[in-house]
Amino acid sequence: MTKLSTEYYELVDEYKKLHSDPTMFPGKSTLKYAHYIKSIIRDNKCKTLLDYGSGKGYLYDGDSSYCKENLDKPLHKFWNLSSFRCYDPGVPEFSKLPMDDEKFDIVVAVDVMEHIPTQDLEFVLDERIMNFGNKAVFLNIACYEALKTFSNGKNVHVAVHEPNYWLDLIKKIWYNKHRDRLTLHITFEEVEDRFVSNGIFKAHVFYNT
Repeated sequence: MTKLSTEYYELVDEYKKLHSDPTMFPGKSTLKYAHYIKSIIRDNKCKTLLDYGSGKGYLYDGDSSYCKENLDKPLHKFWNLSSFRCYDPGVPEFSKLPMDDEKFDIVVAVDVMEHIPTQDLEFVLDERIMNFGNKAVFLNIACYEALKTFSNGKNVHVAVHEPNYWLDLIKKIWYNKHRDRLTLHITFEEVEDRFVSNGIFKAHVFYNT
């Protein structure tokens, strides 16, 4: 019996369609947190990483124009990792989950949680993110509606909640099951103002355990 909702799998099918456009979800959201994540990796002596919800993972591909334009080396080399893995159910080459007993020193999920139906958040956080972590978890969560929509007009941010909602949920899962081995690092993005010509201005709130 599946532990994820029908809506979850319907959204995966929608993301597969969106990913057919090579410009959609390249994985660029991680770029603005690259230095912060590097400090977590350094402080926790992490050498292996799982990027959960990586998008197309262009920043890890040293041959991609996107990587060359934004980094002087691929992201995993910038972080000085010995190995890494990308996972994204909407991207065929990254759609296979790690085995249940696989562990990674750090799991990062940037611009991911708000794309998951609310009823599935606890399972994904527990079984799909924290369960794979061995030392640290980094989460970046947007608390506003996106500019992108699905073909049916529904906003791609299907789980829009205030930071306190996320803190209560995440801390409960982490504290009850994972705190003995994982440090937890969270950033929230909230809309300050929205302008059609200038995109979105965001405030960042950092939380660490």
